[in-house]
Amino acid sequence: MTLLTYILIGSVFLGTQILDLELGIAKLSMYRFIIGLFCILFLLAVKKNDSRLKFFRNKLSNYYTGFYVFWFIYAIISVVWSQDLTGWLKSVFFIGVGMLSILFITFFITKKKEIIKVFHILFLMITMHNLIGWYEIITGNYWFADLEKLDKYGTFESQPMSRIPISIFANQNDYATMLALSFFILVILFLYQKNKYLKLSYLAIMLSSVYLIWRTQSTANILGLLLGVAVMILVKIGPYVRELIMMKWVQKIIVIAGVVVIIVGLLMEPVQEMILTILTDNKYANVDISSSRYNRIYLLLNGLYFLLRTFGIGVGAGNIEYWMEHFSVFPVFDIVNIHNWWGEILVGYGVLVFCLYMLMYISMFIQLYKQLKTSSSSFVKITSLGLIGFLAAFTISSISSSSMMTAEWQWVLWGCIIAFIKYSERINVETYSIQDASRDIVTKPRRVKNGQSYIY
Repeated sequence: MTLLTYILIGSVFLGTQILDLELGIAKLSMYRFIIGLFCILFLLAVKKNDSRLKFFRNKLSNYYTGFYVFWFIYAIISVVWSQDLTGWLKSVFFIGVGMLSILFITFFITKKKEIIKVFHILFLMITMHNLIGWYEIITGNYWFADLEKLDKYGTFESQPMSRIPISIFANQNDYATMLALSFFILVILFLYQKNKYLKLSYLAIMLSSVYLIWRTQSTANILGLLLGVAVMILVKIGPYVRELIMMKWVQKIIVIAGVVVIIVGLLMEPVQEMILTILTDNKYANVDISSSRYNRIYLLLNGLYFLLRTFGIGVGAGNIEYWMEHFSVFPVFDIVNIHNWWGEILVGYGVLVFCLYMLMYISMFIQLYKQLKTSSSSFVKITSLGLIGFLAAFTISSISSSSMMTAEWQWVLWGCIIAFIKYSERINVETYSIQDASRDIVTKPRRVKNGQSYIY
């Protein structure tokens, strides 16, 4: 089962472009086929009462996987108030497959050596997508992309620097999101690896990923990458920063700088236009309200309006597009996808699911930070640091794509994160148990009998 889990993790990065089978209504990718095979083997394992399928009681990793099961059940129930059954079925499919991959990974990836192998599999797949990206921008040949959409103005041939890497993904934003979030897996391998040649290979792919992200010009992913790295640095130098912030003269500078930034921001024309866009209901002449940044604002405002209309329970799985098309109060300019992962969860699945998701997300931050500060294992400390960067980057990178729901690789990465947290919780329990046993041996009184000492 562990070997099949490795294949599952690697195959998700092949998407529906490589080794897929066209079934008419959908594509059967290698990843989806393995999920189906896993379901059969999983049921057989349950029948045999496989010890690996037991939950680690009273631990956060148990609640994390439990949340995804609850989300899937809620999505199914939302059919009661969903108006677009096709959209509902599509979202339920992706949440269901994502939930299963998370469960399978957390059940069968339980050891340190297995987690390291998973990271190396991810490294190989990231490298593959880097090579495809480089091939595209160097040669101008695109194996998987629709050039009519990607190169609308026909500049790729005459202006090589205008070429955008995309690999097997639907657009450059999806590609950049994968690279930005996978960057932190490379950081973990780079920091943990002792072999200098392997270190250089990880560093090379890290630098390559950064350049390819820059070539996509995906602002959210560039910012997400910078935020993730910044948070990692702050976490490492946190104690020194806290001491500095406690100084009164530093606090005064921070307050003054904050006020200056706000004032300057309000005086900037783009910010004024954005405020005017919302307050005047488009009754102005000099602002292009159909531009991407304004359209995203309107999409989110429509989503909040839908949430109010549904009394906080959400419009139902996969039904945001239907509501955007039929019930919008702000202009959407023929774009009906909300283009915001956080908004998609809130508007589609309601306040309860959104709050539970946020609780899980914040809890992961806290848990990883605790492991970073308290664990005696260098592997746990390094991995925790890298995954903290991942979580920070995800907050921004996730809004780059039109929808992260269909990004099957993201569900697999969350499964890997939860599997690591589950592993770190278990070794903590084992470590404390050993320490307690050692303390008992040292502190409990001993009785000597026939030349042998015993604890009583």
